[in-house]
Amino acid sequence: MKSAGRTNDAIFMASELLDLPEANDNVRPLKYAVSLTLSRIFTEKELNTFVPFVRHESEKQVIYRNRPMDLEVRYPAWFESEDNVKGEPGKMEGAFIGLAVAQREGKVHPVTLAVSANVLRSTFDAFVEKMLSAYQERYGGALHPVVPSLRSGARQYEGTYTEDGVVYRYDTIYFQHPKADITYLVVFVCPDKRYAELKKHYVFLVKNMKIGKVPPLKYELKLPPDVRK
Repeated sequence: MKSAGRTNDAIFMASELLDLPEANDNVRPLKYAVSLTLSRIFTEKELNTFVPFVRHESEKQVIYRNRPMDLEVRYPAWFESEDNVKGEPGKMEGAFIGLAVAQREGKVHPVTLAVSANVLRSTFDAFVEKMLSAYQERYGGALHPVVPSLRSGARQYEGTYTEDGVVYRYDTIYFQHPKADITYLVVFVCPDKRYAELKKHYVFLVKNMKIGKVPPLKYELKLPPDVRK
């Protein structure tokens, strides 16, 4: 099992190379070499199913792409992150990215962002109402609609709660995939005293999320013409 785990890690790392933009002369030869190896193991369709997501850093930003969930997220490279996926390859049901924007300060929780994508099991409106009820039960207090929302067609809400004497603000936004039964949710939780300072990260992430526009991984099976034989 350990050997299989290392093999899988190598495939994931190689797939990230395939996903890199061709920013310099070394990238295409690397893609070519990786493609020759992976194409002996997977077809392109199988590769896109086997590798649930890729993540790499470019210009001090992390680019996360989850192709089964048709999602691309960008965030500063200094954010702490964790992620997971739900479901077997080819039958993915959801994905989650948790980001810590700031460190804990005494009893004050760190500023956090969470992004999730889920295959809908109900209507979009029913999903939103279920999530709003869960947040109201968790934090208490009313959630108020934000109009206009950060994304056209999205439903966005904001609220406050108090914990250990600290006032927190939180914002949630929900939107749908344009063609698939997938819904997306972003949650931002922040101490009120830092909300104005750090909300920019939430706004950037929401406005720059791409859905329905994530191209599949492709093999580079032709040697670049400028590479000497």
